Amino acid sequence: MEGRASARTVVTVKRTGPNKITANQINSNSRKITGNAHDTYVDVIMVVDDSVVYVPKNGGFEKYCETSIFDADYTVREMDYSMSGEKFTITLPRLLSGGSSVRFYAIDTENRISLSTNKTVVQQLPNRPEIEGGKVNNNQTSVEVVLDERCKVVVNVNGKNYGYDDVEFNRAEGKYHYEVSIPKGNSGDVVSVYAVNVKGKGKVRKYYRKEYAPNTPTIGKAKAGKKIIRGTVHLIGSEDEPTVKNTGTVVYFLVGSKKYKALVHNNGTFRVVVKKMKKGTKIYYWAENNNGVGKRGSVVVR
Repeated sequence: MEGRASARTVVTVKRTGPNKITANQINSNSRKITGNAHDTYVDVIMVVDDSVVYVPKNGGFEKYCETSIFDADYTVREMDYSMSGEKFTITLPRLLSGGSSVRFYAIDTENRISLSTNKTVVQQLPNRPEIEGGKVNNNQTSVEVVLDERCKVVVNVNGKNYGYDDVEFNRAEGKYHYEVSIPKGNSGDVVSVYAVNVKGKGKVRKYYRKEYAPNTPTIGKAKAGKKIIRGTVHLIGSEDEPTVKNTGTVVYFLVGSKKYKALVHNNGTFRVVVKKMKKGTKIYYWAENNNGVGKRGSVVVR
């Protein structure tokens, strides 16, 4: 017995919008997000914490305004967006906070949207901060630390920690600038900087101070009953062969309330005549040049 078959019916599936995307893990210490749109010729937008929408540059905002999910109350931010085949890469203008909720949508050429893809930003350790300018001079009394996250910033100078005094957000960079006060030092001193967030302490970046003003002079013994102190200072601050004159180098001593100026020679040696020194007296000394004032030293008369 042969079965009977009905007439064939052709059904055309009508496309109602782009496919639902997949997105890879989003980390709090990276501006880059990747995923697969499972489609071509689509843009991807992101809604973060139901308050901020990220749209592609060059027309993304206009397309978003024509969609059914447009919300005039959202803050709009532009992002870099590119596709290779069906895979997409997003580069954000700033980091996202750990724990933030993110909804992704694809928008096609007819401004139709896909089903949402939901992700949560994974909290990571902070990135390694940088000091603006990439160096620290020996006579600097503050540094500007640059980091793309708002968190605790620590600058360590010779084993002592210093926190920031002020912080500002640079919108063009998407980074925070932390102002940190530090003491003067000498060339070769280590200045370390790192950040701490809820996840923990990030990697440390180290800088070695450069001599810009003279380092603290080296002096001989300060003996009770004597009037002369000798020592050496580094002449620095001229592109020519450094001399006392072209570097503007001066060495000072402070004994009690009286200030003395040393006689400095072009080889860096100097001598100063002070009042007869008494045992137990504390003497301060330092050097200056055209670039500024170096770190003070001190000695107790023996």
